[in-house]
Amino acid sequence: MLHHLLRNQSPYQIHMVDPDFSSCESKTWCQWIRPAERQPYHTHVWPAIGFRSPTVDRRQSHAGLLYAHTNGSAYRTYVEQMDQGPHQVNWVTDRVRAFDFNPTTGVSVHLEKGRLQADWVFTSWYPGRPSQMPLWQQFHGWVVETAEDRFDTGGMSLMDFDVPQIEGRPTFGYVLPFDPRKALVEITGFAPRDWRTPVYERALGHYLEHRIGLKRGDFDITGTESGRIPMGQIPFPGQPNPATFPIGTIAGAVKPTTGYAFSRIQETCAHLAQSLGRTGRPAYPPATHARFRYYDRLLLDILLHHPRHSVSIFSDLFGKVEIDRIFRFLDEKTTISEEAALFARLPLRPFLASAWRHLF
Repeated sequence: MLHHLLRNQSPYQIHMVDPDFSSCESKTWCQWIRPAERQPYHTHVWPAIGFRSPTVDRRQSHAGLLYAHTNGSAYRTYVEQMDQGPHQVNWVTDRVRAFDFNPTTGVSVHLEKGRLQADWVFTSWYPGRPSQMPLWQQFHGWVVETAEDRFDTGGMSLMDFDVPQIEGRPTFGYVLPFDPRKALVEITGFAPRDWRTPVYERALGHYLEHRIGLKRGDFDITGTESGRIPMGQIPFPGQPNPATFPIGTIAGAVKPTTGYAFSRIQETCAHLAQSLGRTGRPAYPPATHARFRYYDRLLLDILLHHPRHSVSIFSDLFGKVEIDRIFRFLDEKTTISEEAALFARLPLRPFLASAWRHLF
């Protein structure tokens, strides 16, 4: 949000509040971009994207598309070094406890160590956020380094379903090769409950040995990454008052069926900042068409209730459809005719069964 506010011409006094600003340094985000959209905070990009399952092994390159990785430390440095222009930025290390709104004076932000007064509040913190999700995308990975070249930096592996499926749930490998001797290797799954770390580590050891040819003594683990992303359409809390705008996960920015959020958050924050600069009042971007929410609902239903169909759906999607069209569909920027052509290449029975369940 700060990134986009600093681009406005009207001077703002901006308070950035967080209990630990360094926490973002351990985060990473990925997105698909056009080459012209590449930014200094994109620490790695790959021109080819791989998909694998028991029936499909496909690597796709597209001249107009890159898969981009952003390191949290690099992104924080990029934003902190931006030209602040006419703005004043005050970094407050504290924890938010509550918001109070008065139509005359604005928002009082209650902190553990004091209080701030603001005309507008943009927040990724909100009391009472939903924690009960029917499904989570959860992952655990190692940054591995080898003594010899073992990784192809010309492409990344987006989904490798040709792995043992943990608890019968959709499970895939994910590989980001940073250089020929260093890569992030993760195991990701869609499941309603958490898997314990030893489950991931056994799967990672199996994947590294059987897919990449690395036994435990062939590599060093120099970093780890783990987390979980909500996969659901449970309504998130709305605005607590007219001057406070939730952003990020609590604003529903996570794509329910993929877990990708970075691009969606950037688009939302840019629109909020631009409308504030243009009209003096922030506004959210227009909602995407309801049909995309319906598509998400059907796939989430299949992932949750009929996980064995999920791999065949992804296999047909990535095996028969060009990668740029897949990503435009996931970005909710395709036309109805493009979507009809895409669905025509997918197995029909699971979607009909899911649609039938949602009718009753």
